[in-house]
Amino acid sequence: MTKKIIIITTPDLHNHFASALEKIQSSYAFEIHEYMDFRHLALLYAGLEDKADGFLISGSVAKRVVELSYAAMKKPLVSVQIDLANIYRMLLNLKIENRDLDMSRIAFDYLLKIDDRSSVLELLSESDSISAVSEKFEQWLSKASLDDLLHVEDEIITKIRKLWSEQKLDLVINFFSSIYPRLKIQEVPCFLAYSRFENILNAVISVQHRIKINQLSANLPLVISMSPLKSHDPLVDEWNMISLHKQLLDYKYNEIADYLIQQENDGLSIITNIQSSNDIVDFEQQHLEQHLIKCLDFKVIIGYGVGNTVMQAKRNAMNAKQEAMNHGMSFLIDENNNLIGPLGSSTLLTVSNEAPSDVQALAKKAQLSTLTIQKLISILQLQSSNELTSRDITTHMGVTLRNANRILGNLEKSGLSVVSHEMSTRTKGRPQKVYRILFN
Repeated sequence: MTKKIIIITTPDLHNHFASALEKIQSSYAFEIHEYMDFRHLALLYAGLEDKADGFLISGSVAKRVVELSYAAMKKPLVSVQIDLANIYRMLLNLKIENRDLDMSRIAFDYLLKIDDRSSVLELLSESDSISAVSEKFEQWLSKASLDDLLHVEDEIITKIRKLWSEQKLDLVINFFSSIYPRLKIQEVPCFLAYSRFENILNAVISVQHRIKINQLSANLPLVISMSPLKSHDPLVDEWNMISLHKQLLDYKYNEIADYLIQQENDGLSIITNIQSSNDIVDFEQQHLEQHLIKCLDFKVIIGYGVGNTVMQAKRNAMNAKQEAMNHGMSFLIDENNNLIGPLGSSTLLTVSNEAPSDVQALAKKAQLSTLTIQKLISILQLQSSNELTSRDITTHMGVTLRNANRILGNLEKSGLSVVSHEMSTRTKGRPQKVYRILFN
């Protein structure tokens, strides 16, 4: 049966998504549904959850509305974002189209929630950049209640109307597409921001990865290998192991979880199967990991392994834990030896542990592991680009900036990359090098 992804967006973005989806080659079926405002969205999702394998939704606020409305969500939900580079590109195009446009009289609708200043010009300053204020908005979003979110559209419209009536505003750039038609009716000049094709493509790839994780064969064995991060004191390490074991027993009792706990040489293992693990694992919410983070004062390294046999699942879990040790976030290796992760991140990479010959040749030339080369290829595919920065590598691979620069340095020395150009970071630091990757 063909798997289905439902896209939830507003009427004004419907055609934009439809056009992008036509360009994406996928075995999945796509279906677009429209919501009018956040109250309608909360009701709409309830009738759709059982009709698709996964969902895309336009914007992080809309995603958060659904998450708070349905705490026991069963299907993967990924938001399509507008990245910072696209914001700057959009402002540049607006300025090119209208050279008389006054940046001090333009407002971003979503930022008015946490900053009443309407001037985009102020937000472009070094002291208070769009990126910094956007981070404040994300912090607000993470703490906002459902009631806060259901009223945020009206609140922002009220602020915009006030600025417009006071003649402090020439243009509103709408990231909240749900308020765009209401502003048009009130004759407030506004411009609807669109996500790039690459953003939509990356979201589709991400939700497909999450669907794959959720739909692993129900009876396959799953092993979760865990080790407390080593200290320099054997007594502390022994106590940490006892504390971890106690928390796993408490979680099993309190959540009525179906799993066995086994002592290993360097840690503990949970043995269960995919069907029984839904309430334990939940790769979206990571319930067990969050429980351990909350209850323990030390870090636990976790790897997930699925296999056709328990022995394969154990081996995969140990290898996934080693990957988690290297990168500080948990990973999963499935029954086909694909490495998936970092779990809980906005972008999941899927890398085969059985590297093809061309990847092996690239790895040997660059003096890097085949796993690293495959991760770099996955990042390039996610970004639909042949260019990388050190920040791209740290974001997607979970490595330090130093390791990211080492990887790019190896590629450059071996002739597998060249510096394409430098990009300003809008901080007082050095411009960031952008490398063109020459794998083909």
